[in-house]
Amino acid sequence: MNIDELKRQVDEYSNYQWRTVKYHYPARFMGVLDRSHHPIVLAIRQDDGEHIQTLCDDLSYKTPGTGPYVERITPYMDWPIDAQIVVSNDGLRWSRAHFAGTDYRGNPTTWANHGTSWSQPFGDRESWVFAALGD
Repeated sequence: MNIDELKRQVDEYSNYQWRTVKYHYPARFMGVLDRSHHPIVLAIRQDDGEHIQTLCDDLSYKTPGTGPYVERITPYMDWPIDAQIVVSNDGLRWSRAHFAGTDYRGNPTTWANHGTSWSQPFGDRESWVFAALGD
């Protein structure tokens, strides 16, 4: 990803709320360093104040590919895996499914082919734009 694409991506990230994966500290994106192995600049709010951290372009800490250091806060974070939900991509046509977590953008996912974590523990997932808990 070139520096201009990364700056656009970070601008988009700044429209959402984020937190650190491990300790759930609130985090916000501040910008991009032009020449760095860790180009993304992040501010993390802890009990003793705000700390600056740099991340790789895949949002990992220090080593690319080790998983994200921050995650987007979404309304789906507290939903249990396999909860019965209804999903839609257009807000008009809704389908029943089982919740499988969120994708890297924070969008809700379901197990493919109407599966569950029990029937498809390593199965494919589908991302959706809209989701609501089922009855």
